[in-house]
Amino acid sequence: MRITWSEGRWFPGFIKGGAMGIVDGLPVYAGGVSQPWRETEMAWYYDSDRKDWFPAEPMPLGRCYTTGCTAGRGLLVVGGRKSTPKGAIVLDDAWLLERTRGGRVWKWTELPHLRQARAVAGLAVVGNLAICAGGGDWERTHGGAFTAASVTTVEALDLTNPKAGWVDLGAPPFSPRASCSAAGVGGSFYLFGGYECRVNEQKERHFEYYDDAYRYDPSTGRWSEIAPLPVKLRGNEALAYADRYVILMGGCATIPFMGQDLPYLGVKSDPRRKLIIGEYSDLVWVYDTMTDSYALLPERLPHGHNDVHGCINGTTIYLVGGENVDATTSNTTDTFMIGEIREQA
Repeated sequence: MRITWSEGRWFPGFIKGGAMGIVDGLPVYAGGVSQPWRETEMAWYYDSDRKDWFPAEPMPLGRCYTTGCTAGRGLLVVGGRKSTPKGAIVLDDAWLLERTRGGRVWKWTELPHLRQARAVAGLAVVGNLAICAGGGDWERTHGGAFTAASVTTVEALDLTNPKAGWVDLGAPPFSPRASCSAAGVGGSFYLFGGYECRVNEQKERHFEYYDDAYRYDPSTGRWSEIAPLPVKLRGNEALAYADRYVILMGGCATIPFMGQDLPYLGVKSDPRRKLIIGEYSDLVWVYDTMTDSYALLPERLPHGHNDVHGCINGTTIYLVGGENVDATTSNTTDTFMIGEIREQA
């Protein structure tokens, strides 16, 4: 597999921490942290014929650090973080965005709430099941991270009977983690990486980053550990392709080197604003579910962003926004990257 990357027309605002999926054939991005800083309720769709972004129906409640994926012909969004006068809270709600009446009307439908509130979780659809694993609560001592100890179960929602609510699938076989990524392939749910943030009695933060990965089979209810990631990875996008592969893009990567874990970082020149900015991982990995192995593609992303979100339609990948290192935009970006997948002979 090879992916040819190009940059599309810039997203209408600087953004990170939203949700993305395909709605009635159109890429849609909803929510997130916008610049100037706010937890936006705005949703936008991309028209490939006009090569531009247009507003869809805003979310009923704005949020950031949420989780989303394509669900049938709609975009499923669960949880996230919301600021209130008393401080930031983590949400347990779930919403589905659809386009109805021949594409003339965008509609958000509220679904049953999650059993456990969570942000930056792993979410994927497997058959008729939406499965949500991992995620965490906002770390309030210092901010800027999530603790995961409060999220103890995996949940599933039958999209053909959403009124039945989210079902508790029990505790997973891995340690609590936030900012993990997930994909549904071949009737199974796959979860990759993530991190945990712990705060000790001295109010000091300690992070643990993960490279382990897991497969869950809904038909048997069993988990199995699969080959670990080549790097410790979090904040990346994971997209299923050809019902066999999981494409892992961007995020924060930590690479083992001589007994240490070194962050994979880079710098880029922004010719539009004439600035030098910092970036995260621009690597693209492909996990093959049939061989239980990973391949690093030679083609890198045009930009390496953490908390990048995307979706896939056929052989086309769409990636929007994400976190960089640029205080002038609150570490948000307006990049729009398009990847065209081509199979090798």
